[in-house]
Amino acid sequence: MPDEADRADIHVEALAINGIENARREAQKPKVFYAECQWCGDATEDGARYCCKECATDHMHYNSARERNGGRT
Repeated sequence: MPDEADRADIHVEALAINGIENARREAQKPKVFYAECQWCGDATEDGARYCCKECATDHMHYNSARERNGGRT
């Protein structure tokens, strides 16, 4: 009969295996390629979602404000 340490070890091992499986699934997902910035519409490098850090920040602030306002812009 397993004691508390054995049960904890089994639990930790199951968590590790689950984490590894999730990481493998995520790694197999195809990368999304963006030809233009999702905020300003300018061309992006290497398929990035935004053309610059400022656009990423602006879009994040916009979405945060929209969520606070119940989805209204």
